[in-house]
Amino acid sequence: MEQLVLELSFTHWMWLVALFLFLFLEMLAPGIAFLWLGIAAGAMAGLVFVLSDLSWEMQTFIFTLLAVASVMVGRRVIKEQGDIPSENETLNQRGNSMIGRTVTVVVPIENGKGKVKVGDSLWLATGPDKKKGDSVTVADVNGTELAVE
Repeated sequence: MEQLVLELSFTHWMWLVALFLFLFLEMLAPGIAFLWLGIAAGAMAGLVFVLSDLSWEMQTFIFTLLAVASVMVGRRVIKEQGDIPSENETLNQRGNSMIGRTVTVVVPIENGKGKVKVGDSLWLATGPDKKKGDSVTVADVNGTELAVE
């Protein structure tokens, strides 16, 4: 095993393979972790292409430094960019997306409780007394209950 490692020569092709491996891993497990390692491997490919007489120990050392540096720079860039605002703030929050919608009462609201139809589903509703068929507006959402007016 030691002999194999000693005879192993790290060429720019090996670093390009590492680059594509890290990019492939980034696609499988997105989270930007492997992207920075891929950038470091790409930089190593260029460096080894220019300086082909670097030993594998030196290449590994430089790759480690480049990987740490690229992760640190990447974290700073992401932190400065901040949170990206969503195009749809109520995505995956179905109840909140109903606020302001006009819905139809299907079970009369009596003593503050009833049911309304939203699309093709029924929701518990709380609010002032209303008859079946009346239109009401969703004012708030409390779990699986809609507060209507």
